[in-house]
Amino acid sequence: MQLPYGVLKVLPEPYIVVDERLFIVFANTAARDTLMLPLQEGHALDLHTDALVNAISAAIRGASPQTIELDVPRGVRFNAEILPEGEETKPRRAIIRFHRVTDKVERPRSKARDAFQDEAMLRMAVEAAEIGTFYCPMPLHKIVWNAKCKEHFWLPADAEVDIGVFYGRLHPDDVAHTREAVEAAVYRAVPYDIEYRTLSPSGDVRWLRAMGRTRYSESGDPVQFDGITIDITKQKLVEKERDRLLEHERLRRQEAQTASSLKDALIATVSHELRTPLNAIKAWTEVLAAKAADPEAVMRCVEVLHRNIDAQARLVDDLLDVNRAATDKLVIEREPLRIENIVSAEVQSWMPIAQRKQIDLRYRLEAGGPVVGDAVRLRQIISNVLSNAMRYTPAGGHIDVAVTVDGPLVKVAMSDSGKGIPPEKLETIFEPFAQLGASRPSDHGGLGLGLAIARKLATLHGGTLTATSAGEGKGATFALALPLEAVTAATIGTIDAGARNPPEDVPVAAALLAAPLAAVSVS
Repeated sequence: MQLPYGVLKVLPEPYIVVDERLFIVFANTAARDTLMLPLQEGHALDLHTDALVNAISAAIRGASPQTIELDVPRGVRFNAEILPEGEETKPRRAIIRFHRVTDKVERPRSKARDAFQDEAMLRMAVEAAEIGTFYCPMPLHKIVWNAKCKEHFWLPADAEVDIGVFYGRLHPDDVAHTREAVEAAVYRAVPYDIEYRTLSPSGDVRWLRAMGRTRYSESGDPVQFDGITIDITKQKLVEKERDRLLEHERLRRQEAQTASSLKDALIATVSHELRTPLNAIKAWTEVLAAKAADPEAVMRCVEVLHRNIDAQARLVDDLLDVNRAATDKLVIEREPLRIENIVSAEVQSWMPIAQRKQIDLRYRLEAGGPVVGDAVRLRQIISNVLSNAMRYTPAGGHIDVAVTVDGPLVKVAMSDSGKGIPPEKLETIFEPFAQLGASRPSDHGGLGLGLAIARKLATLHGGTLTATSAGEGKGATFALALPLEAVTAATIGTIDAGARNPPEDVPVAAALLAAPLAAVSVS
């Protein structure tokens, strides 16, 4: 016998489900009200008799149902029918159904009347539990559904049903595995317990759980396939919401762990990047003090000091710019400019570094044009991209810078023969601190802020900054596109190719070095 506990719960007769140890697994309301026993789930049934123990053991082993007499407190006697629960091939529990005996003699009742009453009670229980039932005689074609089952499949109560209607109402993604489950249950006696979705004509979805079994003739041929359906849509919605909350919590934990790791990496990297030029400045000021009488040595010291001061100033400026960008406080000046002058000036400033690294830095002007923007910030865009190219282009490589006009846009393409960029990182390289944790070696160090700042500045100018690459080892191209502006030649400012505006926030290191530099009369 296999009925859902929801059905047993509402039956008027006492039912108890026990395991092989006589521990209570389930007891319905009628059992608690009628037997007057402490029927607590997980506790032993207080009706231990040899006959009961033997009958339960036999039922669990798969034997036929047995009926024994049991006395309960207050002198009441019951006939107890012990049936196996679960599939016949693997029973694990036993169901005890109690029939009260009057004056120790069971009241004679007509078997036909018993069957009628049992069927009526079962029907009431099924209706109360809102369970759908189906009955399908062989061959698999005509199906008999009760009204609730038809409701589960979005059908009216008077609808005619066959196997085609059944499969036609299933969600397309559930048809194949449902068909396999039905055929396995009918032709191979596999237990039928499956979940699937049904679709209404308007596309609404209902989740069902279906359970059933096949009955066979003495010759082993399938005779009928029947079972029940239960609406589990609310349960599925609860599970979906639970899964959503769990996934949300998992992502939050992951984000917190990532943020913690990034914070640690940031502190370590910033400390290293700040200390590197400071160590060099300290060392070279000691050299400067020792070589103050040697003009050539003084000039060499000053050159190195300036380079390290610039490196530290750039690092501090980058950190400040990232903070301004994050708080929408990064602003630009707007004046008429010639973009080719901007690019040419910045390329010239990078020539000494390119020569020192043995990189061929080439500039080509095909066509320029007027733009409106901030000269310092536009040079910063070009400088940040060239800095990135210098970092990842090996000695003997080349960097090409070209200015062209494409319709309403002027474009600056900066291509290198460096390490290239994997396709999945063509966007992430523009995220702040993208270099933290990177495994690629870096000649110039850095925090991975330059490209993020460059893209933000390009956006503030009404333009774009994008990256393309054929893959690792095949170089990369960064393209800056800015809108051309119609301005007169007289209003266009000139840019000194060698001039740089000072950073907005001069590092403390620069001020500290002013005194020792003045002491040796170096301007």
